Amino acid sequence: MKVGKRSKRFELHVAVRSAATPLYLSCGETATFPAYTVVLILEMSSGLCAPGSWLGNEYLVSILGADLLMFSNEWKETHMGTVMTMLIISLGIFAAGVAIFMAVRGSRAFLRARGKRLVTCPENHCAAAVELDAKGAGLHAFRGGDYLCLQDCSRWPEKQDCAQECLSQVETLGKGCLVRNVVAGWYKGKACVYCHKPVDDVTEWAGHMPALLMPDSKTVSWADVPAEKLPEIFATHQPVCWSCHIAETFRREHPELVTDRPARW
Repeated sequence: MKVGKRSKRFELHVAVRSAATPLYLSCGETATFPAYTVVLILEMSSGLCAPGSWLGNEYLVSILGADLLMFSNEWKETHMGTVMTMLIISLGIFAAGVAIFMAVRGSRAFLRARGKRLVTCPENHCAAAVELDAKGAGLHAFRGGDYLCLQDCSRWPEKQDCAQECLSQVETLGKGCLVRNVVAGWYKGKACVYCHKPVDDVTEWAGHMPALLMPDSKTVSWADVPAEKLPEIFATHQPVCWSCHIAETFRREHPELVTDRPARW
């Protein structure tokens, strides 16, 4: 940096810490300013800082004041940058938390709405199998709203423009109208008509769903039974375990490969 008409060059080095009020400044000495202590080291040609020279104390003080102002501005910029970074991080964490909360709420609504349900149609007072719009329920729950609408019904498409008054039964019964819960309730306390093994253990149903014995002595799986016919089936059919259903189906379809032997017990 150039100073005065002599164009003498010097380097200014500053160290800062808390201090008291300044008095005077001499070359190479420590000057105290409000809230700072400044160590001034001037490296310049000889005679530049001699007593009575044109580079006086007031000019040095002005140089120090400008340098302290620059330091203060740099500190403020750094501090503001840190504050803004922390603010952005906090807002990002908050937004992620809100998104996770909304996603969990939407997922729970989607899972609750899944599954076929058995209701009584308000128009003809007969059993009907309905399915809710699970995707719509999940999306509305994600946005903070409620949504309950049919996606399918055993009486559609003939009665597709109905008022969907059966939804009140879905709200009242909740999980109690789910077909799987209705079927599990019917099997409770029952045993297979062939081997007399209990068939009410729901934990064993994964991949081994019990079957039914029809009045004509044929077994049928639940996949072949319309859900809206359940009340009639419960009155005329009997429970069969999965193993006996497989054995009886094989016997019926391949009788030439089956040999009956009397029991040994």
